[in-house]
Amino acid sequence: MDNNQIDDKNSKDTILIIEDDEAIIEILKIFFKENKFEVFTAFNGKQGLDLISRGDISLILCDIMMPVMDGYETLQNIRLLYNQLEMPIIMMTAKSKEEDIVKAFELGANDYITKPFNFRVLYSRVKTHLTLKNINDKFIKQNEQLKNLTTRLEKVLDNAINFVGFTQSLNYLNKKKLFDNIKKYLPVMFNAEYFSLFIYNKKQNQLELAVHNHKEWETKEEEFIVKEEKGGLMWDTVKAKKMMRIANFSQSKYSKKKSENESKKKYSENTVCMPLIIDDDIIGILNLNNFQDENMTSEHFANIRMVTNHLAMALNNLLLHNRIEEQAIKDELTGLFNRRYLFTILNNCIEEAKRYENPLSILMFDIDFFKKINDTYGHDNGDITLKNTAQTIKQILRKSDILCRFGGEEFIAILTHTTASNAIAIAERIRAEISKNQIILTNNSEITITLSIGISSFTKTDNSESIIKRADDALYEAKKTGRNRCVFFDAL
Repeated sequence: MDNNQIDDKNSKDTILIIEDDEAIIEILKIFFKENKFEVFTAFNGKQGLDLISRGDISLILCDIMMPVMDGYETLQNIRLLYNQLEMPIIMMTAKSKEEDIVKAFELGANDYITKPFNFRVLYSRVKTHLTLKNINDKFIKQNEQLKNLTTRLEKVLDNAINFVGFTQSLNYLNKKKLFDNIKKYLPVMFNAEYFSLFIYNKKQNQLELAVHNHKEWETKEEEFIVKEEKGGLMWDTVKAKKMMRIANFSQSKYSKKKSENESKKKYSENTVCMPLIIDDDIIGILNLNNFQDENMTSEHFANIRMVTNHLAMALNNLLLHNRIEEQAIKDELTGLFNRRYLFTILNNCIEEAKRYENPLSILMFDIDFFKKINDTYGHDNGDITLKNTAQTIKQILRKSDILCRFGGEEFIAILTHTTASNAIAIAERIRAEISKNQIILTNNSEITITLSIGISSFTKTDNSESIIKRADDALYEAKKTGRNRCVFFDAL
């Protein structure tokens, strides 16, 4: 057997390769033919569309950068004819920027793979999408045959319609719309009384509740987070990377003992915990609770696996999109909102203050003698000082306050529902705390810094520029009169 050949019994699926590089076409053509695929090829999008109209194509591999019609335009034209289930499309690209990848997903790509290829990874992705397509084709065929059958068969049809509706409802990069559709469809599709979806935060190593239908959780004000040290079924699922299914949860090792006075309601019998996986990485956990015993079948669990594959891709696209959006409004060094986004937030706060006659105040901070820190200890330690200062200020501020990096060593805090006197008190507290805070540098030495703070409060004639200008003037006065102090400027 050739090194490129995968040991697998493959059905006669047809792949269309749209690529302008003859060498890549030839390599892919040989690889897929050796693995018992029928292969068609096209050198640009226009040729590819002609072939799609003539032949029975199972899956498309499409380059992005091509003459005549590029991959994005080709993708748009194909999506006018076929949806993602009817015609899977994997984009091939040398581009690795997130915005290029997100654009492909927004236009309807099922997946992407970067050049040069890992053939086993490529084969695995092709097989995955073909499996989903074949299952969908099977559903569609069954739906046509079941239209005039008994009530039991009508139920199968309803489930198939829900599946199609669910997969179509996942094509959102808007968090609220996506989660609303998940909440609408999931319990119905699986006849599950309860469900919950947790996102896996790899950086913090914790599971964070994203969407659910547990009424008793609605009153929780704090974030619902499950740490690894708590263990439990979800963390065992994360480690195993496979579905875990428990028929009698209350009798399992995962059930917590209840007090005699607590309700004996069994809200988690017949439990399934399903990992959402993309490229072998866990991105979330889906819990399904309390479905009927008749649904504890291999077919039912195969449907769960199929749906969670779609759910994983949709959730991954949303997280990727959110990361790109966050990068546009956040300062890379400190993680605070940046100067550009500051004015958007401040304008909204001013409109609210005008409408409801609420107090609003601004604090502008400047690190005293920051240039000296950079000159003496180096820019790496300057960055440490900025991050430490931002973190210390944020810990003192309330959750409703908004801290932004204004530029260089300057920060601005928007204090909603805060009078001038309260703003001055908060500023003094921050100034005092910063002046005694020890900052550990790269050589383990410690330094302390001071802040000069300018304060202004909203008046009815203010806009974002004027209230910031007044805080800036107050900050200048604080620095001119000795630094390490707070100055408030009232409107004239």
